[in-house]
Amino acid sequence: MQIIDNQVDFFSLVRQNAILESILDCIFDDLLIIDKKGFIIHISRNTSENLGANRDELIGKMLSLTPIKITRSDVPGDSFEHGCITGPSLKQNEVVIFSTDDEEIMAGCRRSFCFKNDTENIFKEVAKLKKTGTYLKQLSSVIGSKFGLEDIIGTSEAIAKAKSRIDIAAQSDSTVLLYGESGVGKELFAHAIHSAGKRKYAPFVKVDCASIPDTLLESELFGYEEGAFTGARKGGKPGRFERAHKGTIFLDEVGDMGLPMQAKFLRVLQEKEIERIGGIETLSIDARVIASTRYNLQEKIEKGEFRDDLFYRLEVIPIYIPSLRERKEDIPLLVNHFLKRLNKNLGKEIKYVSEDVMAVFQDYAWPGNIRELENAIEGAMNLATENIIGIKSLQLLQRRKITGSSTPPLMMGESVRDTESAHIRRALEVTKGNKLEAARLLGIPRSSLYLKLKRYNL
Repeated sequence: MQIIDNQVDFFSLVRQNAILESILDCIFDDLLIIDKKGFIIHISRNTSENLGANRDELIGKMLSLTPIKITRSDVPGDSFEHGCITGPSLKQNEVVIFSTDDEEIMAGCRRSFCFKNDTENIFKEVAKLKKTGTYLKQLSSVIGSKFGLEDIIGTSEAIAKAKSRIDIAAQSDSTVLLYGESGVGKELFAHAIHSAGKRKYAPFVKVDCASIPDTLLESELFGYEEGAFTGARKGGKPGRFERAHKGTIFLDEVGDMGLPMQAKFLRVLQEKEIERIGGIETLSIDARVIASTRYNLQEKIEKGEFRDDLFYRLEVIPIYIPSLRERKEDIPLLVNHFLKRLNKNLGKEIKYVSEDVMAVFQDYAWPGNIRELENAIEGAMNLATENIIGIKSLQLLQRRKITGSSTPPLMMGESVRDTESAHIRRALEVTKGNKLEAARLLGIPRSSLYLKLKRYNL
């Protein structure tokens, strides 16, 4: 098994995974592969048929394990677990469970197969399964989601309600629409939904609709054939939907998508098919769609800026992610989380923030939400001369002078754009046109500032 690095060809990984699954189906009459939490990540066709359950429905289901340890006298030094599994749509079945060295993956075989007086061959096949488990983990680390439910920090009622929707969304392949202001963590929620579902070992592909012009978005989503247009890559290029096959595609800020592109996207949702630009072949696509928006899409529908039929297709499972000012009781937890992470990244040893700083954090409106909080902490850590963040190192106070108030911005829509553009103008005035400094004061990346300047014609 070759070590998979960051330069690995994506499609090669997908092909290898398909080949491995085919081999496993041929080798074993009855086979389950489960992770350390008891979720099924592979099940052979024969096993699913013998259990009277749909194979695709079983992938990602959790099994309860009742193991009894037994040591085989005919295989010195080897041991395994012999127990029972029960789960959704499953009758109780005895299995043998082999744990890998790191206990990340366990291979379970039905007793009818495992006790065929072929102990030596069984353990050879288990060794192959260990390699397969390693491969699956490597595949997931390269193309899968980066975050899970545990990465969503907070215990407030508002965030707890949003997190509870993740479990609901994860058990389904229906489209999800994430609502929330910029900086609340919509991408984090999308990752968490993917990692908690049956597609977690498959690709997670992000598309930033706000940063890609519609003229380029079509080729990014659907790909193109060689010679489709001037400058087209030799051999063509697969689109994001192709890359997300069997996995999840996340369309960030879908409200920024133009009407012509919306029509093409709607067809993909309805037909589950795409055509590359310049191509004649229709490709079937199996990708779970998660979209996000900072806008009130119903207001955009009334203005003729968003298709109502697309909206209804997207909002099958709506999830509202609260702003930071709606969950201020979570700020201490978030501060500690960022301190730990940034200490490691920056080589610092900042232990805590002062009471005065925490009071400022609690009083501030956080128009940039969690992203702004993280940037404020990082800026303060760089200026701190001791192992504590005090008022003197808090650039946030200067930013409050710019906005002139801690009053939160108005609701999503045109009013937000008006408020945001006013803040940007004021920041540019204070910094005398220095865009880098203005971005720092506003708590946003410089690239985001450039996009907003273009959007607001500033």
